[in-house]
Amino acid sequence: MPAEISALLELQKVEDQLGKENLLISFPYQEEQVDKVSYYIGEQDQRFYLTIKPKSGVTPLDSAQVEFSYAGTQADCLVLLGVEDLENLEQLYFAYESLYKNNNNHLVTINSFIPDFGTLNLDISPANSYCDAVFYLLKDLAEDGDFLAKSNLPTLLLYGIEHKSNGLQALTVNAQTFMAVAELLNLGANRLFHLAEEKKPKLKKPEEIKVQNSLRAHSIK
Repeated sequence: MPAEISALLELQKVEDQLGKENLLISFPYQEEQVDKVSYYIGEQDQRFYLTIKPKSGVTPLDSAQVEFSYAGTQADCLVLLGVEDLENLEQLYFAYESLYKNNNNHLVTINSFIPDFGTLNLDISPANSYCDAVFYLLKDLAEDGDFLAKSNLPTLLLYGIEHKSNGLQALTVNAQTFMAVAELLNLGANRLFHLAEEKKPKLKKPEEIKVQNSLRAHSIK
């Protein structure tokens, strides 16, 4: 993958974890160290103060052992691309099964096959690649015509299309693919895909050719 693509992915803040709805504070628990828990808001500095009071005569919690993390998540719509089995999502699924199975959520799948889950399954098997399909889907959904042009998505989608089609040389490339490429270029996409250089046959030195010709002549005699 070109360094430019890696940089763009970092800019898009691609994450591989869910659960950033609630701040979670944890620490090693001993009953004597937690007698009362209270909080207040500082009027002058507008800061939140959490007070954990231990029992009388007991050493308070060690601040060095307090850990902060995030937990819990919610969503109105989940979109999954290329997912054949929810369990393949591993930690993205096992810790949040209720999120995927909540009847109030819309679970949309985009695949070249029809899975046995999802409230809406989009079959993109006629498309040359996922990037082809995603481009047309975003184009249809975007109310603002400049939505794609204002982001790095055109470059990322174009790279995906070219990578999948080996620089548009694959036999699966169709008119829809070329139309997508043209529109992405018009939206400002940069072409970052480069075909791997084919290994050229090693040319023999003149001396090697003379020796081989001499050996052939010998064998004929």
